[in-house]
Amino acid sequence: MSADKIPEPSRPTGPPVQSHILGRLLAKPTFQPMGAQGVLLADGWSDFRNKMQQWALLEQDMRRPFLFVPVAMMAGVLLYVKADQEPHWLAPFALLLVAAWLAWLNRDQRRGVMAGLVLVCAVAAGFLAACLQTLRVSAPVLQAPWMGYGSGLIEQIDWGQDGAGEDNAHVILRVYKLGTLEAHQRPLNLKLSLKGRPAIQAGDVIYAPMRVQPLPGPSYAGGYDFRFDYFFKQVGGVGSIVGPIKQGYGRPPNAWQRIWAGLDRYRCLVTGRIVRVIGGQNGAVAAALITGKRGYINDHSNDVLRSAGIYHVVSISGLHMAIAAGFAFTCARLFFLMVPGLSLRHDTRRWAAWSGMAGAVVYDIFAGSDIATERSMLMTLVLFGAIAFGRRLLSMRNCALAAILLLMVEPNGVLNPGFQMSFAAVAGLIALYERKPVHRHPAIQGMQGPQALTDQQSKAASLPFYKHPKLKGIFHEVVLTTLVAEAATAPFGLYHFHMIQSYGLVGNAITLPFVSFIVMPAAGIGLLAMPFGLDAPVWTLMGMGIEAMMRCCEWIAAWPVATRYMAGFSVVALLWMVVGFTILCLLISPLRFAAVPFLCVGIILASQTDRPEFYVSRDGRSVAVRMQDGRLKFAGLGLNNFTLSQIARQDGDDRLSSDPSLLAAEACEKKDCRLTSASGFKIALVWNDALLLQACLQADVVVTRLHTQQPCQAILIDALFLQQRGAVQGVIRSGQLVVVSDHTPLRDRPWAPVFESKERAPQTK
Repeated sequence: MSADKIPEPSRPTGPPVQSHILGRLLAKPTFQPMGAQGVLLADGWSDFRNKMQQWALLEQDMRRPFLFVPVAMMAGVLLYVKADQEPHWLAPFALLLVAAWLAWLNRDQRRGVMAGLVLVCAVAAGFLAACLQTLRVSAPVLQAPWMGYGSGLIEQIDWGQDGAGEDNAHVILRVYKLGTLEAHQRPLNLKLSLKGRPAIQAGDVIYAPMRVQPLPGPSYAGGYDFRFDYFFKQVGGVGSIVGPIKQGYGRPPNAWQRIWAGLDRYRCLVTGRIVRVIGGQNGAVAAALITGKRGYINDHSNDVLRSAGIYHVVSISGLHMAIAAGFAFTCARLFFLMVPGLSLRHDTRRWAAWSGMAGAVVYDIFAGSDIATERSMLMTLVLFGAIAFGRRLLSMRNCALAAILLLMVEPNGVLNPGFQMSFAAVAGLIALYERKPVHRHPAIQGMQGPQALTDQQSKAASLPFYKHPKLKGIFHEVVLTTLVAEAATAPFGLYHFHMIQSYGLVGNAITLPFVSFIVMPAAGIGLLAMPFGLDAPVWTLMGMGIEAMMRCCEWIAAWPVATRYMAGFSVVALLWMVVGFTILCLLISPLRFAAVPFLCVGIILASQTDRPEFYVSRDGRSVAVRMQDGRLKFAGLGLNNFTLSQIARQDGDDRLSSDPSLLAAEACEKKDCRLTSASGFKIALVWNDALLLQACLQADVVVTRLHTQQPCQAILIDALFLQQRGAVQGVIRSGQLVVVSDHTPLRDRPWAPVFESKERAPQTK
């Protein structure tokens, strides 16, 4: 029995069907079923195979395979990050050349092989871009605490206030000298905090006493590694200025440093002006919307914005960039329209697109040009570039091009939550846009007749305004796009932040109109009016919009379970969901439903994550133990609120760090803490040498910040173990208590260099 003939593709030329890899994988099985049921089964398989081949050809006709190139580049970056040792850039470069040569040789006959080799090229390109970026930004990182006098150039300063209303600031200092540290030991930049408001500004060379620490690792095993972020910003240590600041000495800033320092001074001037005119937290939020400096926003305002699901508003990202570039584009369009006859003779829309691109670049520079702003700028440039060159504006291809550009410039952004969530939201929305009948491929849509369109238009004309289909359509579009964006970003938000904003849909629907039609237009007009001294009324108007937005957020945040927390899940579960989401968005034929198994497996793995028996902080000063009620109790010497809140959120605990029920004060004495976990394991936290031997005899797990060489029959987590592995946690596997972490003594990367010390193996009990 022969299979039905597969119809030829609609394009004039193309590869034979049987040369397609999918066609080969779905080839007829070798066995021949017997009987009537066997014939029906064979016919069904043949029809299914033909359909799959037709859908695969449709994907190829619409050039969808290209969309997997940035995905493969991201995979290359992730492989680079997971390497134990720093790779040499020649290895991915050689792989790229070989794969490209083989792809060129197979370009005519074996298209499936060529497509696979192109993906290998993309993986090698992402790996190579990450290697080259590390070489470009590589600088020493501080490996031990240091205190003394240092000098340097203030490159950036972010003024703010603490919870008590006291002035403070965070400074990025380009280091000239740190005591007697040699050049190979001295970080290039430091991030320092200070109290008060001394008379300093960006561009000043200062000399002051400092207390500096090495870059902080993850707060818990599997948490976000801040060292990675700081390293690619060329920050090699964090600390504080602990004494009076004096005029420093050293080389004067060069031309670029003077330009960036002058820009930062202007951003601080704008921030201070807005905060003074509007006042209070409304002024703090307004300043963050424009300049990206969020030092004046207090914890309460941050929590309210998060609970309402609109914290993305105070992060300079796609919304701000789109409004800024759109404002420049609209102004240019209006200018060209005022020139008589110009728009009749030329396509001024393309000319105005260049103004929009210029506006995006200017706003990126003004907002500080961090990775989130750069990502939004590149996406905006690609979109306006499509207008300038007469291409389709909203397409997945433009999104892929923006991702490729960003991966070439800032490959480390792949691990940034903002990168992941923003591209997920954009990809989800474009996929939704492409599902509309007017944008579908003719092979998978039915065309609506002109008579049906005329009937719909006449029916709509007889309806009252509030029942008009266009009004309903706008409402449905707003709700649908918000739902899609929330669903697309949910896996990444849960993985990184462990929280769900229950009313994010309502929060965005209510507050974004204030932002789009009052706040951001007023921001643009205010910046233009500020050099003329006529900006105060504009800031007042902007403050009214912020006031309305914050009141809505306060109202939504007060609703029951506005914010819900979920225990963290593994990166494996996230990867399954990401693969499913990628297939669902990038494919346009029914082949996209192959995403369903991946999504289901990811959701199942995320819901079955085991919760650790105990956590140990990276400095060994505190532990969190799971008690009989299933919740954590914290104990230790000088509990750090940030670490406490991070571990609680990872565990799905919604209690605030100030909640006394989190603390196990009754379990601690002057020299140690003793707790018993829900499974009966005894954990001892000891900071006195005299009690170590006793703790080793009585406890199952002993945690100490001390260096000790004495034998211990319990699981011993001491200073050496923490130095090698960072934050650790205990999990029960096959009835045994196992200590796990993300790091091993063999892992040596520029942002997390290995210390020269004797290795201690992981322990079990």
